Amino acid sequence: MKLKNTLVDSNILIATADGGSYGYFGYKTSGDIIRYNDFTINGTLNNRPLAPNVGQTGIYLSSGSSNVLILENSIISNYTSGNEYAIYVDADSNKISIVDNYLISDNWNRYSDNAIYAPSANLTNNELYYVYVSPDGSDELGNGLLTIHLEQ
Repeated sequence: MKLKNTLVDSNILIATADGGSYGYFGYKTSGDIIRYNDFTINGTLNNRPLAPNVGQTGIYLSSGSSNVLILENSIISNYTSGNEYAIYVDADSNKISIVDNYLISDNWNRYSDNAIYAPSANLTNNELYYVYVSPDGSDELGNGLLTIHLEQ
């Protein structure tokens, strides 16, 4: 069964398991929007993962998934065996956009885009922080004035 147009919005999820955990598991899904969520995923060695070779992840999309937007989520994955990703998208998925997410995995060894396995996805601005530049100015005072003193 292929699921379509699922909205996962503004949730706080803390998953802890003797085995691997998954925050969101999408099987051949299409049209999903996963946004503004806070996932903390904690697990130990998973001998029977739901997805082949993926013991734990915050968001999993199987092969055949398409047209999915993953936007402005915070995902922290802690897995005792390590080597997991905050977001895992099978290679044979298409039109997947992963934008503006705060991501940490692999026992704090992977973060930002490095915490994503998604060979065919569009990755944009997945960082540990946001940089905001005001259209009204770019300095401390917000007036856009910059004075440079050169010593001669």
